[in-house]
Amino acid sequence: MHWKNGWPVIGVDMDMNGIGEPVTVWTKPRTGKQSIITVPQTDDDFSSEKLSLQWQFNHNPENKAWSLTEQKGMLTFHALRASSFKQARNTLTQKMMGYKGTATTKMIYTELAEGQYCGLACIGKENYLIGIAKQNGKTFLYFEKDGIIKQKETISGEDIYLRLEADAKENNYQFLASQDGKSYKEIGTSFNMKFGNWKGVRIGLYCYNTQSADGKVAFDWFQYEHDGPSIQNKH
Repeated sequence: MHWKNGWPVIGVDMDMNGIGEPVTVWTKPRTGKQSIITVPQTDDDFSSEKLSLQWQFNHNPENKAWSLTEQKGMLTFHALRASSFKQARNTLTQKMMGYKGTATTKMIYTELAEGQYCGLACIGKENYLIGIAKQNGKTFLYFEKDGIIKQKETISGEDIYLRLEADAKENNYQFLASQDGKSYKEIGTSFNMKFGNWKGVRIGLYCYNTQSADGKVAFDWFQYEHDGPSIQNKH
């Protein structure tokens, strides 16, 4: 970023139209001291009363619809009404790190409402989801590709472990699920992510309801192992 005529210009203005374009490589800021390459915190046990810095909502947040204190040690989402995942405001995301990584979360879904969808998302120009839904009184585990449910199966229980295995270099991603946290099975087909929306590929936790603003879900923890720099900033 640099200042021009009192305005910040992000990136490089290649065509001199006053609008900066993103860059893939740039000079590291000169801080005057030696700096170790680090990555932001990725894991979260949701034990803090404040949201950790790696998380960002993909829409303006509705702060009454999420909480870190309602159920201590968990992130609670109350469903907001939305016609689809793209319209769902209760979606919390973070940037993917390194080339290869595995992100896993434990989700408690005892208070689902009719029409509710919640789970783990891989977000880009196209969006891919794994999650739990309640339709016609039945609870399903499902896989969705950009708004179209490709696979679903009935499921029972109170919680589930959802996982994304990512290989950005090969552009290959796969969702998995487990009911005991030990034995995982692939859900849906592997998929490729397409470049777009300037933010790159992101992973997210989501909750919405297509019929009403009823139902809630809780995420117990989020663990993300990757091959980026191993030293993490703690805060």
